[in-house]
Amino acid sequence: MRLLPPMIVSGPKLVDSDRVVLWRQQAMIGDDLDESLVEISKNKHRMFIISYHSISMRFQVIEMFRQQGKKLLQACEESFTKLIELLEYRYGFFSHFKNFQQHQCFKNS
Repeated sequence: MRLLPPMIVSGPKLVDSDRVVLWRQQAMIGDDLDESLVEISKNKHRMFIISYHSISMRFQVIEMFRQQGKKLLQACEESFTKLIELLEYRYGFFSHFKNFQQHQCFKNS
């Protein structure tokens, strides 16, 4: 299996380029009508969710400890797609998880 190189992120949030890509795909985030390229990656201590919105040409980054990311994935049945369904843009920023407690990922956890 060939490993994907991590996205090169520019902007106010610097992200370590020495990370392993777990998942990368075009995705619709929240109520946004435009697709974004979304990457989930990790390094030794952190997990990153990075979105590149091609219309605004901006990167958005959520950074968390790997243990937090692991718990999120476990709650979403190890599904990156279900995890991405939790995300939304707010005020132009890729900033939080929507309806966190009500989402189907968390009903049985």
